This record gives sequence, structure tokens and C-alpha cells, in this order.
Amino acid sequence: MPAFKIDIDIDDQAVRRTLRRLEAAGADLTPALEDIGEALLLSTEQRFSDQVDPDGRPWKPLSPKYRRRKKHPKILTETTNLRGRIVWQLVPGGVEVGTDVVYAAIHQFGGRAGRGLAAEIPARPYLGISAQDRSDILNILRSHLRLSDNS
Repeated sequence: MPAFKIDIDIDDQAVRRTLRRLEAAGADLTPALEDIGEALLLSTEQRFSDQVDPDGRPWKPLSPKYRRRKKHPKILTETTNLRGRIVWQLVPGGVEVGTDVVYAAIHQFGGRAGRGLAAEIPARPYLGISAQDRSDILNILRSHLRLSDNS
């Protein structure tokens, strides 16, 4: 179970209608939710490569002082610890995407950190649902609905 997660309710009528249709058809939502979890995991991992938030905005750059100390030029990738420990899991009625990395929240939301809270860490959101994610979720649900319609 992730120690850090963000709950996002998808307020998208098309997604909700499709979910209700799947449920009404007696479909097992587990395969669709597993596919959604995988899609969101891949999307989140891509944000680390692209260094953007779920809305496609670039992350705030590193401070010049910190950039000089880093071995790796990309943001949030000095080690692969954070990026490599993003997981998804099924929960009743849905799927969660998160991580158990203790410092995950400070990078998602920003704030003060370090000795004496001397460092100001800007928010660099990596968890969330993008417009493309919403479209992918709807396509996954529609695909599973077609499968259950034909069974």
C-alpha cells in the first residue's frame, strides 16, 4: 500500500457513464482497473522523463547551487528511488497510484525541508491525471465494455 497517494475523483461524465454501463452489464471491473493502473503508472513514469506535471507544465528548475552538486542533470532523478517506486494497486471500486517513498510528498507539493528546514523545495507534481490520462481511461473502459458486450 502506498504511503503517499493523491485521491482524484474523475468528474468526467463520459467516464462515469461508461463505468455504470460496465457495472450494469455485470462486467468484472478488475481487468479494466488493472489496465488503468498500468496506464497511469506509465504516464507517471513518463513525467519523470519529460520533467513535467500532469498538465504538461515544466517542473521548476533546480537552484544553481544544487544543480552544481548533482550527478544527474534531470530533476527528481538523482537516484531512481522515487521514480522506481511508483506503484498502483486495486482498492474497492477503483485504483490507487502512489509511492511509499518518505520524501515523495515534499516533491509533489513543495515546502521546506533539510536541516532546520533551511531548503525551500518547489512543488514538482508527478502524480495526477492529465487530459491524455482521462482520454486513455475512457478508451480502456470502452474497450472493456465492447469485450463484455460480446461475451
